[in-house]
Amino acid sequence: MALGKVKELVSSNPVVIFSNKLCPHCVCVKQLFVLKLGVQYKAIELDQESQYPLFSFQIRILIILIYVYTVYLYMYLLIYV
Repeated sequence: MALGKVKELVSSNPVVIFSNKLCPHCVCVKQLFVLKLGVQYKAIELDQESQYPLFSFQIRILIILIYVYTVYLYMYLLIYV
């Protein structure tokens, strides 16, 4: 069920950011997308269970991976953009 919701979100939005509301790197990347790149996005805050209750524990555990990749994206954008 969670995979279907992810596919629906990704297919209906050009850019989807799965993030953690309190993650400083996620906040910076979201600001960079809007302010520097001018890209609008759909943010899915995985730490707000009431917003997206359909996401299973397996999806929520990806917050760790998202954090790591967000740091890499943040550093890339700071260096090259």
